[in-house]
Formats: sequence, C-alpha cells, structure tokens
Amino acid sequence: MECDHAPSPLAKGYPNWSIRLIDLEADGAWPLPELFALPPDPQGNARVYRAHEWYQQQFRAACVSVGEELAPVRASTAPLSYACPQGQSLERCGYRSGGIYVVIGGAGGIGEIWSEYMIRRYQAQVIWIGRRKIDAGILAKQERLAALGPRPYYITADASELLALQRAYDDILRNFGRIHGVVHSAIVLLDQSLASMDEERFRAALAAKVDVSVRLAQVFEQEPLDFVLFFSSIHAFLRPAGQSNYAAGCTFEDAFAARLGRDWPCAVKVMNWGYWGSVGVVASPEYRERMARAGFGSIEPTEAMEALEVLLSSPMDQCVFLKTTRAQALGDINTSVAVGRDSARHLSGAWPPTTLPAKKSEKGKQGADITDQMVKDHVQSILLESIAEVLKVDERIIEVDTNFSAYGVDSIVAVNLINVINEKCGLTLQTTVLFDHNNVKQLLQYIVQKHEETLRTMLQENTTCLSGDKLPSSTVSPTATTYQRVARTECI
Repeated sequence: MECDHAPSPLAKGYPNWSIRLIDLEADGAWPLPELFALPPDPQGNARVYRAHEWYQQQFRAACVSVGEELAPVRASTAPLSYACPQGQSLERCGYRSGGIYVVIGGAGGIGEIWSEYMIRRYQAQVIWIGRRKIDAGILAKQERLAALGPRPYYITADASELLALQRAYDDILRNFGRIHGVVHSAIVLLDQSLASMDEERFRAALAAKVDVSVRLAQVFEQEPLDFVLFFSSIHAFLRPAGQSNYAAGCTFEDAFAARLGRDWPCAVKVMNWGYWGSVGVVASPEYRERMARAGFGSIEPTEAMEALEVLLSSPMDQCVFLKTTRAQALGDINTSVAVGRDSARHLSGAWPPTTLPAKKSEKGKQGADITDQMVKDHVQSILLESIAEVLKVDERIIEVDTNFSAYGVDSIVAVNLINVINEKCGLTLQTTVLFDHNNVKQLLQYIVQKHEETLRTMLQENTTCLSGDKLPSSTVSPTATTYQRVARTECI
C-alpha cells in the first residue's frame, strides 16, 4: 500500500491520538502481528516494510568536493554537502550561458530570485508561467530584470490544467524554439486544521504541487531538457500541524520527482528549502529574530543559488537546505516541542490578582462566587500574557480581533504557544484550535464555551487558596512529554 504521508500532521495536531503510519507493498504479505506491536510515533513518521525488513527515513550530512579536497560549501551551509567518489571534483555545469528556462510560478518568491540570478549570471532567457493576468506588478519586475539581461517572458496559464500548459508550451516553442530546463516553483499556502479544512481548501494547496507536477511531466516529456528542478520544502519531512495540505503536496512532489528521475534521461533534482527570511509571508524582523533564537539563520539569495549550483552539478538528486547559527539547531529539528498531557494546575503566576477577590472563606465553603465575567477576564488575561511571552512583544500591542498570523504565529510557533496556554490554564488544547479560532476573541469564546466548568472550578479552588489563612506550600507543574524525532530524511 503506497501512502503519501498525509496522516502525518494528525500526530502533531492531535497529540492525544495514537497514530501509526505504515507503508506496505500492495502485493506483498502484510505482517499483521507486527503492525499493532509497533509503538505509535508522535511525530507521524512513516515506517516502511519491504522484504521482511522495517525502514525509516533519516537525515544525513555529506561533504562537497572542491578541487582535490573535501570541504563544506560554506561554513553556514555545511549540512548541504556531498562526498564525490574517489575525490573527484564537481564542476559547475548545470546551467547554460544563454539558456532558455521555464519557471512555473516564477513571477514571485524564490522563482523570481532564481530568475534574477540566471539572467544576471548566465544571461538566460527566462519564461514565467503563472495564473495571474499580467499586471503592473509583473510588468515592473520584467522591467527591473530587463536591465540585467534578457527580459523575462510572461505567459498567463493555469499549469495545473493540461490544455492550458500545453498551449503555453506551444507558445514558448514558437517564440524561442526550444527549452533547456524547467523549474517547478508554484506554491499555495492555505493553513488550517484537518478537522476544519474542507475538501476545496485541501485540494487548492495540493493541486499546486500534485497537479502541476503531473502536467509538467505530460507536457515537457518529449523536450530534450538538461534538467527539471522542483522547489519543495522541509515540511515534506517535518509535516507540521495545520499544514497537512501543503505537506502532503510536498511529499507527493518529492516522490514524483524521484520516479521521474528514474524514467527521464535528463537530471531531475529536488531542493527542500528551509527558512527564507527575505521572501514571503515570514519575511519580517520579528520572525527572523525568533528563528535566530532557535538557531536558524535566514537563507539568503546568494547562498541559496550557490546551493542549487552544487545540487545540479552533483550526483545528489535531492537535499534539504538549512542555514544554522549554532551546532544544536539541527538537533532541535529532531526533537519536538514538549506537549502537555493530563496537565495539572500550575498556580504560580497563572491567576491574575484582579480576578481573585481577597476575602476569607467561611469554614466548609469554597470562597467567593466566580462569575462568568471573571472566567472570561481570567482566560483573556492568560491568552494575552501567553502571546506576549512566546512572541516576545509588549502585551499592550495585542488586539483581540487581530489574526494570530499578523503577529507571526505560524505552525511552528503555534505548538509553543498552545503549550504555554495549556500550562497556564490547566487544559489540554490541541494545536489546531489556533488555526480554527485565529484571534484572541475567537479563541477566548471557544475556551470558555468548551471548558467553562473546568475553569470555574479551578478558579474557585485557587480563590479559596488565596483567600484562606494558608497558601499551598508548593506549586504543581503540568506533566509534559517531549518526543525525540526518530525518523529523518535520507539524502539520495
């Protein structure tokens, strides 16, 4: 049974579920007694069964051969490397001077950066294929790059549709005669939890990877290309909660490229990008600072293009490109953030004094009555405090009706944020609630509606503690389980 690893984000979005992802051969004997003996993987990593053996993917580092000696590509990019057999050096021969290259989704993001590099360095003729009709923004980009070399040629077409891409291909041959390489740089990001995501939203993000990859193969199959280059993401391996559609698409893209590489005579390469801090929705100083604290630097255009040169010139078919600022960062990738289970109440600093009337309880009574407004005030205070703590911002700038994404909360930050909220509230909320209720106002309403009795009881108990003659001698910390990532990806 072939699988695309789409269930993997479930393990992170729903940590209370026990999930096993198994890849079995459809025509082989299934080891049924062993299947349920395997422990669940909290990271959602797949186990593959072939010829009576179990396998898992793993990351591996290598070294690139520069001249006669082995050396990292750059000090900051040492994880991207390859050791050539018998010390042979790698020559940069992946691109042609004056070559003709098609970039699907090239009018923005990494595709635009690649185009600029190719025009500037190789005087290449770049053809962009995009769904947008040509507008002032695209015209301005064409004019800017035309100052460096050949003007990019833009074709409006939906590359996920066979006839539309075929017409674009015919247009290219009429105007330029042939094509030397094709780059798949299309991407659609529509984050949401699986529980709330409808099929249309799932398919929209999936199609940018799945349908475009298939149409690319159908249309360009007979063209004598030098290479096909797929821009994928490390999310194909990390598979974060809330991005199941994108992660599944990247996983398919990687697997499809691997098969294409076996069937086509040209080179077929996959680059799984890490964090880009200068391009896209996460290109903000705040997000860059958070990633720096985690040990990750922003991939910048110059080093990214050098990495692609190495990939295209080497025997590698696929690699992950990350930029790290400290040695422990790669280890951090293989260890998940702590996830609270059966959390006990943490009294230290969790309860705002303004919500707790300081009056003594009568013997045998629970203390002051807890009103609905007190519960809401209590939860809202914790939410604002948690967001400020995780994002390292002033609590006063947080608006209750502003989407979390506007403050830089993505799938990675969401895991940390929900852990902090759970600890302070004594709950076991799942990460996906941040995607389903994506501002303070909505999240407050959801928490109060679903957990009002629990919050009221805990707030009542704490009021009794603070209003009585004696405080607890110690606080109780929530239990947490930290999972070590066992499955990593193996560079081919």
